[in-house]
Amino acid sequence: MRILFIIMASVFFMSCPVINGDNQPESLKFFVVNDKKIIDGIYIDTPTLPKLGYIKRKPDFEVNKLENVLLSVSRVITYPGGEIQTPCLIIHFVQEDKDPFAKFTADNIGKKILMSIGNEPIFAPTLLVAIDIGRIECSMPGKNTGDCKKIQEKLKLLIKK
Repeated sequence: MRILFIIMASVFFMSCPVINGDNQPESLKFFVVNDKKIIDGIYIDTPTLPKLGYIKRKPDFEVNKLENVLLSVSRVITYPGGEIQTPCLIIHFVQEDKDPFAKFTADNIGKKILMSIGNEPIFAPTLLVAIDIGRIECSMPGKNTGDCKKIQEKLKLLIKK
């Protein structure tokens, strides 16, 4: 089994609401980021995601239910010159999304993937391997635990009941 550690260099936006107009939790969306312009696409260029690239208006993959969302604060990342301790969100997919997500990731290895909650961008890692274990682990060096906790709370609204 493969475990994916996604190193995030992107930052969070915390200003958008988490509940949509129908009083339903916003979904977790995944967009493949392109360097080249997409017809009717959206260019993402913000202070926290500068010159990220183009995305389609509709997500390439969308999740409306999650099995669980955990926050770990003990992930240690070793790099030349030292180690850093960083928060890590662990997002578990429901059974019916595991295989479709595995296919989505297998089809997009090497590409940057923008993850958002509703219309709120969260981060944009580069997908290094196919994720076939039904969960993603998102390590976020440089981010504080408080910001990660806010994202965790938003994602918990998607946990199936």
